[in-house]
Amino acid sequence: MFLCGYVALWGLGWGGALPQSWKRPTGVELKQGVCSYGDLPGYWNPVANRTVGNWTLLDLECQLEDRLGHHLRAAKNSQTLSSADVGILILGDSADRNLIFDMCIEAGQQVQPFNVNLTSVGPKTCNRGEEWGTYKDVVNCNTCRIPGLRVTKESIWGFYEGEPPEKRLGLPLERTQAGLELFKEEHGRYPDLVVLHSNYWDVAQIVMFREWDAPEWNYVNTLQTWLANADKVASFLKEKAEETGMMLAYRTVQYPQMEDVTASGAAKDHQIGQRFHVTYLNAAGRQLARKHDLFLVDIELMFQKFWSPLEFLSDNHHLNREANYQVLNVYLNLLRNKGRHMLKQQTTSRALRLS
Repeated sequence: MFLCGYVALWGLGWGGALPQSWKRPTGVELKQGVCSYGDLPGYWNPVANRTVGNWTLLDLECQLEDRLGHHLRAAKNSQTLSSADVGILILGDSADRNLIFDMCIEAGQQVQPFNVNLTSVGPKTCNRGEEWGTYKDVVNCNTCRIPGLRVTKESIWGFYEGEPPEKRLGLPLERTQAGLELFKEEHGRYPDLVVLHSNYWDVAQIVMFREWDAPEWNYVNTLQTWLANADKVASFLKEKAEETGMMLAYRTVQYPQMEDVTASGAAKDHQIGQRFHVTYLNAAGRQLARKHDLFLVDIELMFQKFWSPLEFLSDNHHLNREANYQVLNVYLNLLRNKGRHMLKQQTTSRALRLS
């Protein structure tokens, strides 16, 4: 009865603000014209001759625009690169590398090394699937840049820090810090949007460094450790966001193509998890987004049950090019919030000056 009464009073304007725990995290305080996009219910609008259509939201006030298409079309009319170009940094793994390659293929461009001046590596043509380097010099072949837009990936290899030191490729916080500073060095400023995405590496850590057929409870027991480690990265990024104004998002993971990869061994080389591994990881990721008020790009929500994995995956666990197009387009629509919010602030300021 108390709950019903509180809601009724709140609806009439007498109950004060809703408790903080009731608010849906969106990465910014919800204001008119600001949409969370990535966690809103939607459906797939079919497109002829494509395995997946266009992801379409049911909220009529929060409709996705083809922002990626806009950038690709504009890039055909200009070859000018600028530090004012939209910048996105993804902290992730091979799934995000594929997204970047797919973007460059769509644009008819060549993927570039993250740091073209590395003395230990030097300039080199980037081929799909190639990565090298340590966290100190940052993994290469992970930047697609066209006029108006730059997307870069820094491999953090997940948030699980339990692997033996000799296997470690740099702790996630160290790699995050290195990635941000190198992005600033090469792009002239910090990114407009940073996306956290650990894909399957977190659920594969026990598999890779302990045993392939690790029981389910081993994964359950890693959740709080995962959150503690991920919290370090998210807390650092929140401080940077307050300083720089960049937006932050967390991306969940889609289900793999095979229910039980351990039984068949068909995907063993990719070290991907079973469906329940992904379910655990996404639950932890949503909690991280909720705690730190990050935008949530819920890939599981977008792809689960709408399609057969054969239709949106290029292999056992990587999204295909058409699916990656839709994901990147959600990122770019999140960045529309910054412009919309600034426009509303300018309109409000002008109204105050006129009054």
